[in-house]
Amino acid sequence: MKSRRKVKTWQHLLFLSVTLVVLLACGSTPDPTATLPPPPPTEEVATEEPVAPAEPTNTTAPVIPPTATPDYQATLNHDATLEAQASVGKILDWLSDIDVDLPRGYRVPITDESAVLKVTSYMGQEYQKITPDELNDFVVGVDITWNSSSGLAGCGLILRSEADPNRGSSYQFAIRRLSGASSWDIEYFIDGKYKGNVTGSVLYHKAIDYKQDSTNRVIITVVGEEYIVYVNGVRLSAAYSGVKLDGHVSFLAWQESGSTTCTFNDAWIWAVTD
Repeated sequence: MKSRRKVKTWQHLLFLSVTLVVLLACGSTPDPTATLPPPPPTEEVATEEPVAPAEPTNTTAPVIPPTATPDYQATLNHDATLEAQASVGKILDWLSDIDVDLPRGYRVPITDESAVLKVTSYMGQEYQKITPDELNDFVVGVDITWNSSSGLAGCGLILRSEADPNRGSSYQFAIRRLSGASSWDIEYFIDGKYKGNVTGSVLYHKAIDYKQDSTNRVIITVVGEEYIVYVNGVRLSAAYSGVKLDGHVSFLAWQESGSTTCTFNDAWIWAVTD
């Protein structure tokens, strides 16, 4: 029993010794740990209200309304108006050269403003009608260039005729050239046959340029029974038919022999309504 007690006493002492050592070890003051300074106070940032996202920009090309398609007939009418104004301007220029005012009326549409007529037969004649309808009173103008090889030759106009000048009544104006002399007259025909001279006879005038390939500007006013002829700005004379006819206008070329060419350019007709 004593030995057990000794053992327990020894164990108890050992336990106390160990406990004391542990308490001494744990009770020693440790080195203080370095303390980090506190962070600076955070500034309060005002919180913005959330902004709604912008709507995407429309990148589609703008739609341009289509241009109205020009009216074809309106365009034609516009062009015709400009052409008519230009034609009237030309007529005014021609009439100013002979000191004649433009009478009340309108420009007549003609089928041809230019033409070339050539005659090669003996006592031959060629014509070309330029009016689609018969005319009452009118003024006609044209530039005539002539070339002939031999014999008497003439270039001019058939006035107030049937659609076929070789039928019914008509009047024929012509400037004539032969051997360096120039002349003119107005003759009356029925069914293509000569019936008389409205001017009384063939008349000579120095205003007519008789030279080969020369050009003569002719203007004739045909009002009622009166015919007034102007060549190269000079009033030649007036003639009276005695009979007033409505009818057509044609270019004319004729000759006795050889070869004759008559070239017509810039023709116009002005209908007189007064």
